[in-house]
Amino acid sequence: MQGNDLEVVLDDERQLTNVEFTNLSAKVNAGALPVEYFRKNLFNATTRISKELKRDKVIYDDGSLKIKVNRSLHQKHRDLLSIIFTDNKGLSKLRQDGSYLIYHNLYDMAKKMGYEKPNDVIHLIKGWLHDLRHTDMIVENENFEHRHMLLGDFALDYKTNKYAVIMPAKTAKFHILHYAVEIPKDLNQKIVAIPNNLAKTKALVSYMLSNQALKNGISFQNICDKLDIQNENKSRFKKEIQDNEKLLHEFNITFDKESQILKYKQIETIRFHAPLKIDKIIECIDQTPKEEVQKSSFESLSLFSEDDLKEILDTNEERYKKFITSFIDCEITINAQKYIFRGLSRDANGDIQLELKSGEADCRANTQSKAYYTVFNSFFKDPM
Repeated sequence: MQGNDLEVVLDDERQLTNVEFTNLSAKVNAGALPVEYFRKNLFNATTRISKELKRDKVIYDDGSLKIKVNRSLHQKHRDLLSIIFTDNKGLSKLRQDGSYLIYHNLYDMAKKMGYEKPNDVIHLIKGWLHDLRHTDMIVENENFEHRHMLLGDFALDYKTNKYAVIMPAKTAKFHILHYAVEIPKDLNQKIVAIPNNLAKTKALVSYMLSNQALKNGISFQNICDKLDIQNENKSRFKKEIQDNEKLLHEFNITFDKESQILKYKQIETIRFHAPLKIDKIIECIDQTPKEEVQKSSFESLSLFSEDDLKEILDTNEERYKKFITSFIDCEITINAQKYIFRGLSRDANGDIQLELKSGEADCRANTQSKAYYTVFNSFFKDPM
C-alpha cells in the first residue's frame, strides 16, 4: 500500500466512486462495525478508566503495520458504540464524500445498556460519547500515517435527549478499506447485557464473534495476548472463563481445560462485509471523468423537525436562540448555489422560511418550494 495512494483514497473532500458507495451503503444500512474495533483491543478489558494518553497506545503491531489510539477506552464505550451502529433511530442518506448522520436518543441508549433508571445516568452516557468523540485511531507503517476519529461532531437537544452524530468522510472511507462485522441487534444486546464485573469475558466474546471460527480454536495464552491480559490477571481471567461456561455457551464458545483451548462455533446470523482493496479504488478514481468528480462537504446537522421549528418560532425564544447560535453562518448549497444560513422567519401565509445570504444579497427559501425539500430533508432532517 503506497502512502500517496492512501492519502488520495482517504481525502475527506473526495467524492465516492460508485463501487465505494455500494460497499459503504451495504455496511451502513446493516449497522456493521469495522472488525478492527474488536480484534485490536481498542476497548480495554481490565479497567474502567478513560483518559487521554500522554503517548499514543499501540493496540496492534505485526511488525509492518501499527494501530494506535490516543485515549484509553473500556467496555462501556464498546457497548455504546455498538448500540449506535446496530440499534439506532435512523440514518441520513450518504453524502457524496461518504459522510452520514446517525440518529439516537440518550434515554434509549441508557436503557439498552441495562440501566433501570436511564434518566439518572444520562450524564454517564454523555461522558462516554465525549470520550468516543475525542478518540483518534492512528494507522501507520514506515511510509505513511493515517489518523481518523471514531465519531465526528454531534448535536444534542437537551429537552428531548435526541442525539445525532456525523460519521466523518475520512472515517467512512476507512470503513470501506476494512472488513466489517454485522452482529444482529438482539445478539449485540446479549453482549451488552454481560455484567460489568465480567468485562474480560465481554471482551473475549466480542473478539471471538468478530472473527471467523477457527477449526483448531485459539489458545488461552493467545487470547490473553490479543486482549492485552497481563500476567497478574491471567489466573483470574481463567477462573472467570471456567465459572461462566454457561454464559459462554450462549455465544457458541467453549473452553477445554486440559488443552487450554477456546473454541467457537460460527453463529450463522453474523455476517461479514468485505473491504475494497485500495488498488481497486485508485483504478476507479482514475477511470472517473474529472468533470464528474465534485468536492462535497458536510455543512451542518440538526435534530429539529418542521414541527419543532414551528414551536421554536412560536413559543420558545431561548430554544430558538440556541438553535440559531448553533447554525448561524453555516454554508449550505441549494441547486448548486452556495448560501449562508442567517435564520428562520415566516412568510405572509405563515410558512417557515430559511433566511439566506448569497454574496451581498439577502434571499429566502420558502418551505413549500423545491429548495425547501433540498434543505429540510438533509440540513433539517429528523427521522426519529
